[in-house]
Amino acid sequence: MIRKILFVDDDRVLQIITKQRLAVFAEHFSLVFANDGLDAIKKLEDNCFSLVCIDLIMPRMKGTNLFSHVRSHFPHIPVIILSGQSKEEMQKLIPPVDVLEYISKPFPPEVLGKCIMKQLHKEADGGIMYNVSPPVFFQFMEMEAKTCTAHVLDNGSQQGGVLYFNEGQLYDVRAGKISGLDGAMIVFGWNDVTVFIEKKCSALENKINLPLQTVIMQAVSMKDEDDEETELQGTEQVGENDFSGGVEDLAYAKLRASKPAEICSMLSDEVAAHRVSDIAENVALAGAIDTVTKIGKDAGFGEFQLGHLTHGTEDEVVIIPSLPPTAITCSSESHVKGIVKILERKV
Repeated sequence: MIRKILFVDDDRVLQIITKQRLAVFAEHFSLVFANDGLDAIKKLEDNCFSLVCIDLIMPRMKGTNLFSHVRSHFPHIPVIILSGQSKEEMQKLIPPVDVLEYISKPFPPEVLGKCIMKQLHKEADGGIMYNVSPPVFFQFMEMEAKTCTAHVLDNGSQQGGVLYFNEGQLYDVRAGKISGLDGAMIVFGWNDVTVFIEKKCSALENKINLPLQTVIMQAVSMKDEDDEETELQGTEQVGENDFSGGVEDLAYAKLRASKPAEICSMLSDEVAAHRVSDIAENVALAGAIDTVTKIGKDAGFGEFQLGHLTHGTEDEVVIIPSLPPTAITCSSESHVKGIVKILERKV
């Protein structure tokens, strides 16, 4: 199975040249292009990637923010940093921890191709197995007491996951944003997979703490339940009137569930007019939001729906208390009310 590489850069000319020059590696990987960080987030959620290349200077979302998002939600995906800056300047913005390589522009695309191939060889230095059943393969891992990282691609859905084995014991699983036992339930529910075996296990903490057979039995049970639910779909309907919080609360709930890419789409005119400079998840705001939410409930004000943060500078920030929080950086305070009205109208 051909593995996918996400290439994030708003330079369309560079995209075309890179695609043409790296076509020689078509038997090993394919390139998926994203024009900015928000576009990349959506593609990360919809696809399985072996590596991400990130340009630091992009519209709508900074490369540093995208890197933080990848490290928070997809820590198993290696990252290559691209920029017109020197390696030393890039390292000041993003320290070398968890960075596979820094590549300064302009660069020969072949240099990037060789760097990608080096990582893909490392990802499969223990071999590749095609068209296997996850339970059968992982039982073999247990019997052989293997210590390795297994990169798994589902041949049906094209979804992917990463499993960490230490002396045959399953320590952790990642399937997209989902990790631990929940991630294991997803991967063990697949029928036919391709496995790339890496001869090391970087997960030190045991997040599963269950015998492999128990995990397999739970996964099989969940799959049977999902099949039954699929058969029953359409027999019961839940209307919007059944939502106890009312229409207004439902609208805000939808907004809190929206991803940065969806919010960017809602505010496309504001972004195009440069009244919004950045839309990104900001984990650092979570503690403050929890405090404000508690104060609001204790005072009888209800749920915290939207916030406005001012730094005393030109930038103003609209906060959506999602998980994690989303921060919309505005060009000035005069645009904040307009952006809030747009968000309320869109949902």
